[in-house]
Amino acid sequence: MHLLAGLASTEDLDKSNNVVRLGALQWGATLPPLLFDHDLDLSKTVGTIHRLEWTTDGLAIAALVEDMYATIKGFSARFRVEDYEIVGQGSRAHAVVKRGTIREISLVDRPCCPGALVLSRQHYDPPPFGAYARAAGLQFDALARAIAALQAAISSVKQEM
Repeated sequence: MHLLAGLASTEDLDKSNNVVRLGALQWGATLPPLLFDHDLDLSKTVGTIHRLEWTTDGLAIAALVEDMYATIKGFSARFRVEDYEIVGQGSRAHAVVKRGTIREISLVDRPCCPGALVLSRQHYDPPPFGAYARAAGLQFDALARAIAALQAAISSVKQEM
């Protein structure tokens, strides 16, 4: 596994002749899926987004991805535009996205937004399963003790009635 971090959107003029304002893109209660090259099947995730937040530089992202995607160069956000304006005239005209909803974010080698790049990558070794099992076992034991104490208290109250 690798942890990739960078920007998924910036205020740079992109290849689609759009500028996305800082903070313009939103997402639902859960983070959007992470795909490869905007696969239309949203179930074909290639990793998990762990952080997605607007900063003064753009839409910062950190994602844990499979090793085969560790060398990807950029991110790309696919979104539905909900509000925009056209600025400039002639060959300088472009859309400024004021509001939109992110559908998914993809790992891509040629991002539409020139600033949407992977800025750091590091190898990540998850803790061994035994550590998870021990932690879960300890939590289960504590829960079992609490339930037993509650059952004893209920029995005691019933006997007093």
